[in-house]
Amino acid sequence: MSSRNVGDIAAFVAAAEAGSFVAAARIRAMTRSGIAKSVARLESRIGVRLFHRTTRSLALTDDGRIFLERCTRILSDLEDAELSMADGGGEPQGILCLTAPATFGRVVILPVLNRFLAAWPKLRAEVSLTDRVNDIIDDGYDLAIRIGDPRENGSLIARTLTRQQDVVVASPGYLSTRPLPLHPDDLMDHACLSYLSAGRHRSWRFAIEGKTWPASGSVDTQSGCHNGIGGVECSVASSVVSSRSKRFG
Repeated sequence: MSSRNVGDIAAFVAAAEAGSFVAAARIRAMTRSGIAKSVARLESRIGVRLFHRTTRSLALTDDGRIFLERCTRILSDLEDAELSMADGGGEPQGILCLTAPATFGRVVILPVLNRFLAAWPKLRAEVSLTDRVNDIIDDGYDLAIRIGDPRENGSLIARTLTRQQDVVVASPGYLSTRPLPLHPDDLMDHACLSYLSAGRHRSWRFAIEGKTWPASGSVDTQSGCHNGIGGVECSVASSVVSSRSKRFG
């Protein structure tokens, strides 16, 4: 609906409530002819006569009374919508749809989100914790939190929130039967647990004195796990070395 259409409706309501085009013109800060033209456009557009006009009186037709009731409600809803935005003062409200990695989401994001929602009680959240890479736009998410380098996408805005430092861990039982690895090269002789994503094992790669190790290839992994919590549980319960790992020393 165009702004002119809304203006014509407002002029019609003013004329109906005031009882004359002259009085409506004063209310709307318009000329009498301006009100008359707005009402005439509206009648022409909807194909209905709204007023019985004489030189001395203005009375609603039956259709005009029905239309007035609906138009009054519509204008009231528009005013309420405007006031609700103004009264909100910029306060977040509505539903925030968010997706984040499963483990990082449970351990880090959810506690922060709970504090955020407590601060903004008019806001609700729908959260999907998954390591599957969602299509943010097609899946209807407002915000996606991901670990790793941002992907090029001209329709999205990416921001670095924090940096994660990963370490290599192993269960005490495992290290009681195997030598302690001191360099990534030593891991070639160890049973390692990798992170499993989309059916593929993610490589272990390390940064050593500004260089990436290994330059090509990766540590051979004996087992895979779909999330970080599972990896910790496996490394504690079994005899494996676990990592989402990047650092040694």
